[in-house]
Amino acid sequence: MIKAVIFDCFGVFTEDGWLAFMGKYSNDDNYEELRYANQAADKGLISYNELLDTVCRVTHVDRDEVHTIITTTHHPNAPLFEYAKKLR
Repeated sequence: MIKAVIFDCFGVFTEDGWLAFMGKYSNDDNYEELRYANQAADKGLISYNELLDTVCRVTHVDRDEVHTIITTTHHPNAPLFEYAKKLR
């Protein structure tokens, strides 16, 4: 019988801004282009502003919203919270 389930918080119950953005705005049509732009920014091949330009163009999301989401450190992992509630 299971008496307890332990979850880690950071990276489990929360996710970083880029993953939260991708979860909300990526789809089969834009996923690869967004992933490539993020990797290029991580490698220093494009600037942060170029990343924002690409993300806004591809997703049609307002620049301020893109910036806010991806720079917010922790976003709740809503599906996991719902699952944890069901464990009770």
